[in-house]
Amino acid sequence: MNMKKLTLILSLFSLCMILSAKPVLLSESPCEYMETFVGYDWNEYKSILTYEEFSSDINQLCYYLQNAYAGYEGMCGQGFDAAKLKTEFLAGYGGQEKIDTRAAFKFIADFLEPFISDRHFSIITKMAVFEPVKSSRFFYTNTFVEKSDDGFYLLQSDSENLSKGMKFDGASENLFYYPVKGKNVWRIGIISVENPKILSVQFEGKSFLLPVYDDGAIQTSSIRYHELESDDSVYASLSSFWLPEEGSQFRKGADIVLSKYASLASKYYDKKNIIIDLRGNPGGQAEYSEYLLYSLYTNNKKEFSWKKLPKYSKWFESYISNEKWIESPVTIESLFKFNESLGFHYSELRKMLEKSRQKPVKKIFGTQKTKPLKKNKNAFPGKIIILIDRNSLSASENTVVLAKKLFGDNAVIIGEKTGGCCEYLDNIDYMLSNSKVCVHFGSKKNEGMKYCDSWHGEGFGIYPDYWSIGEDLNDTIFLVTDDSEMKEKLAEIDSRLM
Repeated sequence: MNMKKLTLILSLFSLCMILSAKPVLLSESPCEYMETFVGYDWNEYKSILTYEEFSSDINQLCYYLQNAYAGYEGMCGQGFDAAKLKTEFLAGYGGQEKIDTRAAFKFIADFLEPFISDRHFSIITKMAVFEPVKSSRFFYTNTFVEKSDDGFYLLQSDSENLSKGMKFDGASENLFYYPVKGKNVWRIGIISVENPKILSVQFEGKSFLLPVYDDGAIQTSSIRYHELESDDSVYASLSSFWLPEEGSQFRKGADIVLSKYASLASKYYDKKNIIIDLRGNPGGQAEYSEYLLYSLYTNNKKEFSWKKLPKYSKWFESYISNEKWIESPVTIESLFKFNESLGFHYSELRKMLEKSRQKPVKKIFGTQKTKPLKKNKNAFPGKIIILIDRNSLSASENTVVLAKKLFGDNAVIIGEKTGGCCEYLDNIDYMLSNSKVCVHFGSKKNEGMKYCDSWHGEGFGIYPDYWSIGEDLNDTIFLVTDDSEMKEKLAEIDSRLM
């Protein structure tokens, strides 16, 4: 399964916002109503389309984008014109009786690419996934430099051409703080979408070529959760925030483990360190981390349940939220259908759907924080350590951002950079009715990411406070926790979730 599919879960927080919040209405305009389809139906997928079928799907695609995509205004600002897309289609496929679906939607993806800055955005056919924004990765050398008052000097390298003490005069973007090697030590590396083999660096005015390595990353195929406890610390690993559909054989188990994770504060509030391992976690329901961090911040020791959703979500609306989102016939119908598939039935949402069909309107809302965030006197006094890697996406990245906002320097992020898809939320698969091709995007944008210092943009993601890979990971955790008992329990953490 493509890892991105695990991020399709529509946040129930949006439902709470719609039903209980009093957001600011930013704009309102009438729109048309066209039936909305969500999810996958590969059994009915058409590999060959008629001209009329493809034309209809393009109209539906533009309808979805215009009325449900939080990035649509940004697309238009970059020069996107739906009418031009249709014109290009007419020029390219006019008169054809049989149109190859995969090739045609590759054409559509190529056309859209210059206007998309959203890592979540994708066009999904039965045989391929087209993603306009690629995710970069961290590649490293075995060369370390130490910072002094007047610059960086070589500390250690496996290159025979470099000598200890040589002054580094290369780019700062190639330096990554690596304190497990020493308090003022940086590792030389590169962030790249491509797969470089060598990196050219400058020492004392001369160029040197260093080999570049990539350790790979943890891959998980199912939702797994595990806890380890020491006197001072608790370690909790979670491989996914994915909540399967009602009736799925995995639903009961997912409910249990996700609730355990969200309820960590009820058992471990008095620990000095809470270690959350989100390496390889591609995202899903953001509510579980939100509830956990809310509980730690407010000293709420009650276990997680969906019934508590309104109370804590109102707290987020007052103190944390900085979002802009679309409410339209598309978003309401998709929300209704998706929650029905999960087994959640809301009469208020049904009424909204009926109203939107009768009088279709597109509204853009924004949150308005009513109170400045103040440190709660009961706020968790210990450290929150979050482990991340390139496959930590979406809700995992949201966990980091929220932890930093609430706990500041007491939230320490360790590992390598994340995948970079956190600005666009409430992502769902909108299905085109003829081809059954899906377009994956979100109706909400997290405006607060621009104020997050560790966020480097879609595709680049969150950079950790302490870079650490492979066998160095456990030593770096120990550097932060000073917990030798936990270090022993995490002896093999470099190669897997514990």
